[in-house]
Amino acid sequence: MQYGIEIDNSVRKIGSGGFCATPEYVKLELSLRRIIYIPREFADDPCLTSLARDHEAKHADAKALDIGRPAMESAVQEAVRYATTHANASPAADALATITAEIQMGANRESIRMSGVSGAGRPEGR
Repeated sequence: MQYGIEIDNSVRKIGSGGFCATPEYVKLELSLRRIIYIPREFADDPCLTSLARDHEAKHADAKALDIGRPAMESAVQEAVRYATTHANASPAADALATITAEIQMGANRESIRMSGVSGAGRPEGR
C-alpha cells in the first residue's frame, strides 16, 4: 500500500518563542499495488482470465481498504495528537517539520505492515 499526504501548514505561537503545528486538515490518499492470482486453467482463455482478474481485484481492493484505511487513519491521528501536544519548536518551520515527520513515520509503519495484503489463489498463468 502506498500513500500520499497533504498537511495544512497552520502553526500557532505558544509560550515565549515556541510554535506548535496545528493543522486544519491532513489529507491521506491511499493507493494499492496488488498481485492478483488467476487459476492456471484460465490462462489460455482471455475471457475467463479477464473475469477472474476483475473478480479477484474487487476482493483484494476491498480487503486492503477495509484493513488499511482505519489503520492509516489511526496512525495519522495518533501522530497529529502527539506532535501537537509535545511540540515546542522554534522557528515555526521546525514545528511543521516535526508534525510532518511524525505523520510520515506512522503512515510508513502501517504501509509496511499492510504490504502483504493481496488476492488469493495462484499467480496468473502458473
